Amino acid sequence: MTPTLIFEWLGCITGVIGSALLAANTAQSRWGFVWYLASNACWLVFAVSTTAWGLFTMQIVFTAVSLYGVYRWFARRPLRPIDASTTVSDAR
Repeated sequence: MTPTLIFEWLGCITGVIGSALLAANTAQSRWGFVWYLASNACWLVFAVSTTAWGLFTMQIVFTAVSLYGVYRWFARRPLRPIDASTTVSDAR
């Protein structure tokens, strides 16, 4: 198995894990963006090694989006327990 093939499959697997975490919409969903960053890194390496510049450009943008997701879910929203008795209407 070549390094290029390894990065291709790691990019695929980590991207799928990130998508599944975000789709689950649970307290652990924030970690989806971290998995996306791992996926972005793998795809960037793959794109450079195969000279796929369209894929490279797309992954640069996706990396920026993933970094924004990490910032939004980790830096701006500190971890706190969810109070089941509080509803959306109570917050207004």
